[in-house]
Amino acid sequence: MTDRNSPFAAELDEVIAKPKRELVDQPREEALKIAQAQPKEPWSTYVPFETGADLDVKVSALGLSLNGTGKVEERTDDKLHFSLVIPVKIDINLFNFHIEKETRADVTIVYVEDGGRNSLKFTFGFEKEQQKNVSIQSSPTERILTMPGGLELPTGVKTPLFPEKVTLKVIHIRRKPDGVEAEAEMAGLPNAVMQATKKAPAAAAKK
Repeated sequence: MTDRNSPFAAELDEVIAKPKRELVDQPREEALKIAQAQPKEPWSTYVPFETGADLDVKVSALGLSLNGTGKVEERTDDKLHFSLVIPVKIDINLFNFHIEKETRADVTIVYVEDGGRNSLKFTFGFEKEQQKNVSIQSSPTERILTMPGGLELPTGVKTPLFPEKVTLKVIHIRRKPDGVEAEAEMAGLPNAVMQATKKAPAAAAKK
């Protein structure tokens, strides 16, 4: 009961007199509309290369430094499709181990919204194409892709010195002043880093 001697009695009476608002779950359709209305960062925020751009690529992984090439096959607000060609040459005379091969990858990421409704298609070497749902979180400085359960990739190297397969867990994609950086977290291994810059027009023309 309201204390009639209180200086706030009139205000309290007004609050009590108001009809009580019943709390209900927000309808699913309305929640979806709100989620879809949230601003979405396009791929151009993180990848400054237009469709058709030829790239120079540097990869640091498994203790190796590799140079290769890449191409942006398609980049829209929602879709990023790129291909990579990385020559691999390893000579370890102590173990009489020598390998020279070319590793190819083809990657398509479709961004729907932040959360788990996004998709990844990945072909590595001559392996069968893999497709997974991925969780994406976007910030002004990076886009983070998380692979539920991990994405298993073959290294193509059969030797005790290197694992035959690695499990990719998370990829951080960051725009840099001269290009883009992708840092990969792998299960039980140091992070791998790929840096891509746009080829000079003369170099691209010689391809």
